[in-house]
Amino acid sequence: MPLRLLHLSDIHFHASSPGWDEDSDLRAELIRDLRSLVAGSGPIDAVLVGGDIAFSAKEEEYAIALEWIDGVLVAAGGIERSQVWTVPGNHDVDRAIIASSKDVQDFRREMADCDAVGGIDAVFRKRIAEDPTADGLMMPLAEYNRFAEKFLCTTQPNSLAWQDNSLTVDGWTVRLTGINSVMNSGPGDDHQTLVVGTQQCRLPRADDTIHVAMLHHPPHWIRDWESIEPYLNRAHLVLFGHEHAFEAEQLVAGSTVRVSAGAVAPERDGHGEIEPYVPTYNVLTLSRDGAQLQVDIHPRYWSKHATRFDEHPHGARTYLVDVDPALPTAVVAPADAELGGQDEVSAASPLISPIGETRVPERPQSPETRRSLRGIGVDFLGLPMFRRLDIARALGVVDDEETRMPPRELYPLILERVRERGLIENLISEMER
Repeated sequence: MPLRLLHLSDIHFHASSPGWDEDSDLRAELIRDLRSLVAGSGPIDAVLVGGDIAFSAKEEEYAIALEWIDGVLVAAGGIERSQVWTVPGNHDVDRAIIASSKDVQDFRREMADCDAVGGIDAVFRKRIAEDPTADGLMMPLAEYNRFAEKFLCTTQPNSLAWQDNSLTVDGWTVRLTGINSVMNSGPGDDHQTLVVGTQQCRLPRADDTIHVAMLHHPPHWIRDWESIEPYLNRAHLVLFGHEHAFEAEQLVAGSTVRVSAGAVAPERDGHGEIEPYVPTYNVLTLSRDGAQLQVDIHPRYWSKHATRFDEHPHGARTYLVDVDPALPTAVVAPADAELGGQDEVSAASPLISPIGETRVPERPQSPETRRSLRGIGVDFLGLPMFRRLDIARALGVVDDEETRMPPRELYPLILERVRERGLIENLISEMER
């Protein structure tokens, strides 16, 4: 079956004054437009949110965002929260915390002063992978992570990126990777100032696997792009946000397709609805064309004259991508940039067996099973915290000492143990009590 993706970015939810929300009509019209598209061509399989969900990284902004995303899911065909994946943008970084944290400021200075090739990975290794106090560097993303936890898409020191393999396209496994491009984001962001590090981008080649990577910042904003690009060239599709204009490109026939979403709610020029205020979003369809992946892109844009979303003037685009899309390149990361065995990514669905796990090779998980397991994990994290702990204790997968762990470590650990100990059916039963 083809795979239909809804690609949204830069929604910029504000905690507005009562009765004053400049973008409420726009967001309502996007849902209306999506509902019409789904009625004509079928439901969406996954919603990919490319960052800048909030405007100032405040709790109340994410509450509004969650309510709107639930409405999007209804319009997308009545799908579930387990079919949503997110990455952070620069507006999901709390700048007030940056201003008050010497550790965060020191980290940003180190990233600004180090060599672009090799040095960035070395700083990540020292400050993120090896430093036991690295949690403090994640504080500017605390509210974003509370929001992203509902979709199993948090970003953490030992796993800045997440990966998920619960989707398929025409018999191929789709491996989604969500990359954090905002670790040193803050006041003064400009072209060639943001960093990613190669460790997040090492997409593992595997047979019959399609790679879709998403990150907020496009190439010319990323200081170490030359180091990470060879790894991202393994992806069949790379999705960006940040810049408020739709773009799609394929540098060489058969290679990676890169898509910039545009913005659902770009800033208004002079606080008026004039150019370049052009809200956009995309529907992408992935399908198999012989030995190649076909990528159909249907961008939608806000017509200020019709006051609704319509087909983008650039029109639909179609690309074919080879099974191994990577381009040859002379740029490689130095060997000493390794992070010493630290986890590269987290599992966005801890109940799903990781690709390459061989404990029960005679019984690989089917696509339907993987999708169901991701849904169970999302439902578990949607329970009140006391209920999650009661269930974990009943299943015997956590002890009292472990319950003092930070929630971002504890709940994935619980789900991993449920999977490893064969207790998934028991988990379902406990959740239904």
